[in-house]
Amino acid sequence: MTIITDHTVQTEALQFERELVDRLEQRRRFAERGVKKYGGRLAFAAHLARRARVAQAA
Repeated sequence: MTIITDHTVQTEALQFERELVDRLEQRRRFAERGVKKYGGRLAFAAHLARRARVAQAA
């Protein structure tokens, strides 16, 4: 039998929050690189849309 304490819940919540922040930071860095590479937000969004259409067609 496992006893779940406030400490256990808090530890799990903090771990989940750290993982979420890490994923969001990775996505932010990816987006920043894409914006720089394609010359702006709109150009990067168009690139992603083209990639998505190609993936759907396959």
